Amino acid sequence: MLSKNPSKESLRQLLQAQCDDAMLLDTSVHKLYAAEPAPPKSPYRPKKKRPADAYELEIQRLAEAHANGTSAIPIASAAPVDTPAELDFIALEKEAAEFMRNRRSK
Repeated sequence: MLSKNPSKESLRQLLQAQCDDAMLLDTSVHKLYAAEPAPPKSPYRPKKKRPADAYELEIQRLAEAHANGTSAIPIASAAPVDTPAELDFIALEKEAAEFMRNRRSK
């Protein structure tokens, strides 16, 4: 397209054509994507959802039981646990550790 020795005029015309194309593309992008302003940002950050606190859940359960007039303390099952191997001590330990961590963080 370009000769080995292009003249200043041909370079100017080529540059002008490229600029016109770029401006045409720029305005079309502007019209397509920036037709309406961006929504404003809220000045307040949304709060993160926290897991339910076991202590608060127990307090609610006791309050509901008291309001309903039912026994707040769960009745132990009549069938005793035969062997301690049936208890999941690891799960109980994890639950207790999580409970203490949640209480300590407040």
